[in-house]
Amino acid sequence: MFSLQGKGIGNDIIIGKARVQSNYSNFDVQLKVISEKYIPSEEIRLEEAIADLDNDLKEIIANYNLNQKEDFRNLIESHRLILNDSLLVKGALHQITKNKCNAEWALVQQLEMLSEQFDKIKNNYFRERKHDLEQLVLQLLNKLTSIGNNDTQNSNVSKQSANKLDPKYILIAKDILVTDLPKLEQQGILGFAIENGSPTSHIAILARSLEIPSIVGIQSTKQLILQGEEIILDAECGVLITGADKEVLSNYEARQKNKYIRKEKLQSLKHIECETTDKVKIKLMANIEQPEEAKKAIDNGAVGIGLLRSEFLFLNKNAMPTEEEHYNAYLNVLKTMNGKPVTIRTLDYGADKLMPSDTSKSINIEFNPALGQRAIRFCLANIQLFLTQLRAILRASFHGQTSILLPLITHHDEIIKCREIIQSAMVELSSRGQKFDKDIKIGAMIEVPSAAISISELIPYLDFASLGTNDLIQYTLAIDRTNNKVSNLYNPNHPAIMKLIEHVVSSCKSKSCPVSICGELAGDTNQTDYLLKIGLRNFSMNYTEILKVKEKILKSKVNSSFNQ
Repeated sequence: MFSLQGKGIGNDIIIGKARVQSNYSNFDVQLKVISEKYIPSEEIRLEEAIADLDNDLKEIIANYNLNQKEDFRNLIESHRLILNDSLLVKGALHQITKNKCNAEWALVQQLEMLSEQFDKIKNNYFRERKHDLEQLVLQLLNKLTSIGNNDTQNSNVSKQSANKLDPKYILIAKDILVTDLPKLEQQGILGFAIENGSPTSHIAILARSLEIPSIVGIQSTKQLILQGEEIILDAECGVLITGADKEVLSNYEARQKNKYIRKEKLQSLKHIECETTDKVKIKLMANIEQPEEAKKAIDNGAVGIGLLRSEFLFLNKNAMPTEEEHYNAYLNVLKTMNGKPVTIRTLDYGADKLMPSDTSKSINIEFNPALGQRAIRFCLANIQLFLTQLRAILRASFHGQTSILLPLITHHDEIIKCREIIQSAMVELSSRGQKFDKDIKIGAMIEVPSAAISISELIPYLDFASLGTNDLIQYTLAIDRTNNKVSNLYNPNHPAIMKLIEHVVSSCKSKSCPVSICGELAGDTNQTDYLLKIGLRNFSMNYTEILKVKEKILKSKVNSSFNQ
């Protein structure tokens, strides 16, 4: 028996047969020098491959009910965007003309050039967007083998063996194309383990959306796992086990059963009022990335949305979202929540994310994007974009309890400017005769040390405050938690972090300013007693953690002795 370690996606345990897929991630193409008269035909080959792949992507959107999985749909659309309007394709066509070369060679050369630009940016988001480009090039190379050639190379997993796979299986591969995953789900895939990818990669995002247990970034699977052998995929721990003896297998089967029993037990808590043993009422809300997650929040007992991230409207699109697109998205969430409060965070964009205009222009490089023009700084530098979003939020507020949350606030001047812009949006809506909540609450994310330390100077300009502990910890401890070399230093129990959190909570309570916590700390049951002790009563977290935290709170006593 041996085990392989990677990064788990999901928290399920799967036991099943391995289906080992051959490596199809191969950019090793031959240069073929062509005469000038054949340049147009090579360009046509590439354009036909692009059109063919674009049709495949449109077919996925049409045939796999992606309307119910908006994040999934957005990712497929982002691939179409890169495919049809990008430096990749335009550059490849230029390479054909300039170098008098075959389309395959031109495509790979252009990919390498763009990859160099991405590699200069020490940021996980851009590293994953490089992976998107690589996946598109692989698919285009597959298409090109059957356009203008007699031989055909079927390296795409769905074309190679989709009809021969076992009814239920765990897929082992170097990589999985984003476009293949919905097909694999329909074929009965139990889970997958791949060498490429990370927890923030598109394939990981899609696996979460489809609720497919998986492990990414796991090495040597092809060499060490045999076709058809029984394996254990532990997505919770990111471990893949092969050759398990009866005792280990029995233990994992027991864990599977216990997980199911525990899940049922947690579900039974959904409608129980959340309060401590000494009758202190606690509000548990959800952080969501997409409108359709609001239903999942309700299903897990959330009493509101404490953080609706709005970046999904901007990222990987071919145009800036219109006011109506904003409005419809927010209205969708408010209708789902049916009167429960919804807090919408304004755009938290920086150079670590691709905006629509970035797809057809040179990459917006900031070598230290976490300290650059991001979040409220970006919005205040792009007033019309900001106004579009604010008008939509205000319009949506007429239909349900809505609050505005401003990210990365560092000084009260920023709040004053934002309030002036919000007032301008209100004046414009009034002139249109459109209704909105004139008393909408405006709050700030307290996520940098300067805001935490000077919270007393911010409170007079705020209706509420929300502790964003993810960034607060990173900025305070000067570490990037996505960087494996320093991630071990990410310590929410560091004395400096605890002092900042306690200072914010006590300052807000002394001035009767509502305060909540919405970072990962809120969903960590190991921190629940501490957070209750210092006075926090409003928590917002990933909806998957709500019932676990509720279970902890139901057994806690606020006024009991507590050892830090």
